[in-house]
Amino acid sequence: MNEEIELHIKIVLTPELKTLLSGLNVPVEKPVSELPTKLMIVGHDLVLPKVSGSSKLADFLSVFSKLDRASEDVMVFTVNRLSLWKAAERYTPDEIIDFLKKNAKSPPKDSLKNWISQVMSSYGLLKIVAENSYDILESTDDKVLDRILAIRDVKNHVFRRLSPTRARITKGHRGFIKQKLLELGFPVKDLGRYEEFEPIRIVFKSTFKPHPDQEEALKQFLRYGAGTIIMPAGTGKTIIGIMATVKLKAPTLILATRAQICEQFKREFLDKTTVNSWDLSVIHGGTSNREVKAITITTYQSATGSIARKLWSYKWGLIIYDEAQHVPSKVWSKTARIQSVRRLGLTATPVREDSQEKMIFSLIGVPLVDKGWLEMAEEGRIAKARAYEILVNMPKSHWTKYQRGSEYEKIVLASSNPAKLEAIQKLLAKHRDDKVLILGYYVNGAIEISKKLGIPLIYGKTPHSERDQLYNRFRKGELTKLVLTSVGEEGVDLPEARIAIEVCSLYGSRMKTGQRFGRILRPKEEEAIFYELVSQGTVEQDFSERRREFLISKGYEFATLEM
Repeated sequence: MNEEIELHIKIVLTPELKTLLSGLNVPVEKPVSELPTKLMIVGHDLVLPKVSGSSKLADFLSVFSKLDRASEDVMVFTVNRLSLWKAAERYTPDEIIDFLKKNAKSPPKDSLKNWISQVMSSYGLLKIVAENSYDILESTDDKVLDRILAIRDVKNHVFRRLSPTRARITKGHRGFIKQKLLELGFPVKDLGRYEEFEPIRIVFKSTFKPHPDQEEALKQFLRYGAGTIIMPAGTGKTIIGIMATVKLKAPTLILATRAQICEQFKREFLDKTTVNSWDLSVIHGGTSNREVKAITITTYQSATGSIARKLWSYKWGLIIYDEAQHVPSKVWSKTARIQSVRRLGLTATPVREDSQEKMIFSLIGVPLVDKGWLEMAEEGRIAKARAYEILVNMPKSHWTKYQRGSEYEKIVLASSNPAKLEAIQKLLAKHRDDKVLILGYYVNGAIEISKKLGIPLIYGKTPHSERDQLYNRFRKGELTKLVLTSVGEEGVDLPEARIAIEVCSLYGSRMKTGQRFGRILRPKEEEAIFYELVSQGTVEQDFSERRREFLISKGYEFATLEM
């Protein structure tokens, strides 16, 4: 990398920027009226002023760091092991450090330079190669192999050591040893032979034309053989999964969170490819079918229950993990042990409240694509969107109960604030001609909204056939308003929805609010609008701030209104 990027800008130190920088421990004692567009390095964070022309710096920062959060004024990128390992495929540690020296306001500290060198240099120390019919773990340094084979969780996957720098992996344990070594900070370069499988007959119909973003995502997946694609709702992640099946001609297992998403995958396969309905097997709680075929689409729940043994015994060429952020959960993580040649994770919200985000990439594969949401909105790939926090006062009688309630009772009372119903009515009057999703969490509250406003409700007890009927009526325009609980958070394709009203959510779950926001991001000419109703002066305001963190990190701002 020989290009040096440098430009100078003039920005005003706004209160928002001052707050963000103080949170990062950046000294701002003196008023600053002029700053160069140089990076500020704060620990492992790289702070970039958001101005015209800074996109060139941002483009290269995304090569070796991850956009973590943003405000109107700045973007904050974080350098971590995963981002550096990915960069190590194309760049040397010296090139990354040289970039920081040339484009940072002050040079990187020796500790950061040493850490970058150490992490990037660890990529390639270990690799898996094929020898006869075996997978061999090789190291460039016998001391490294000594160290990792002394760890029981690694040694359990090794059949025997062949030499100071080589060890034979137990047959069928290739994926397990890669997962464990990644957790320990030793990324493995997998050059082993992919197992052969019986190719399936599948091609795309002549009418199918992928988007360049989808082609690039597929290219990255084929290059690495396993990994996770992170793209916002509405950008065709389902199609990328199908493209992988078609390209590899691989027997494919697709795991989804809900029955409706399984059916959506089936529709896309039938619409875009030459496979027929009898070539597919769809298995979930709403079907009596339990036959495993070369393309099987099922739920995580079914895969860890009634058909687990059948799935484990099948020779899969590809496993697709839809909504991959759920895979680290205690039960569903078992699906990561199903043997497959390649693994592909799909998600819009790779965040978890149990701090197990890294396990997503450990169990499936490193992030391959993670494109900015606002950037994709500018390109027309998703809808442009505005977001509002609406503060709703409680009626006096409800407020009295709230003050006397336990911690849990306060959460429920704030969520079920009766004044929210009036706020919903006002918003519905404002958006009379728009397609609106009203999103609740507590079932009783959603039922009350549905009854009082005369709007159909979809929740856990709604039969699958009735759900499909209501979704289809919404798509056709026969219905313009729907009330949904958590069943409508993931994967349901309602491209016509323009307005989302979040009445309440699950505590401070960033993932759920991100998914709900995604329901209105399908490409459309008009700007989408997301409203979050929050009981003013309650614990719900604290949870709301936490929930919005993921969207703010994507560059979205929440304007505050009162009702």
